[in-house]
Amino acid sequence: MPTKIAADSFESVTAKGRSKLNQEARRNMNRIFSITDSEGIHRTDMDAIAKAFIDFYTKLLGTSNKEREHVNSGLVRQGQIVTAEQREMLEAEFTENEVKRALWAINSEKLPGPDDYGSKFFKDSWDVVGKNVMVAVLEFFQTGEMLKVLNHTVITVIPKSSHATNMGDYGPIAGCNTV
Repeated sequence: MPTKIAADSFESVTAKGRSKLNQEARRNMNRIFSITDSEGIHRTDMDAIAKAFIDFYTKLLGTSNKEREHVNSGLVRQGQIVTAEQREMLEAEFTENEVKRALWAINSEKLPGPDDYGSKFFKDSWDVVGKNVMVAVLEFFQTGEMLKVLNHTVITVIPKSSHATNMGDYGPIAGCNTV
């Protein structure tokens, strides 16, 4: 009997060890160990690789614009562009039903964003979180302001080939929060 317990315990420990090793192997497979940056410099230090990607995509995608552009006065002088009915529809406040329909239209199998909550979580937990989601979303549409914690996106780079070496050999994929 003690031998069986010891064998079961050993098997449990080795299974956990294999799982940990497999996780580490996957993590290493997904890690970028070297890159040639946009200036042609070969980088191997993890911090330098991260900085190279940040610099590359900041230059490519730009930075945030804190100021809004002014109204195009030429369009204003042209006169009415949309009908009164169209304007009324565009200016109508969003309803709770529209917010819920939009959330339910998101594929439940999509990966969650930086907050780790995907649409499946919100759908499955609607009885608990629905009211708060409604308040947050409808408040955004009324004020134009969003909680900073909700306005996050994670950009992951995926190699376009098995021998990616340059910045352009990777394609970005953005993961946004559901709400």
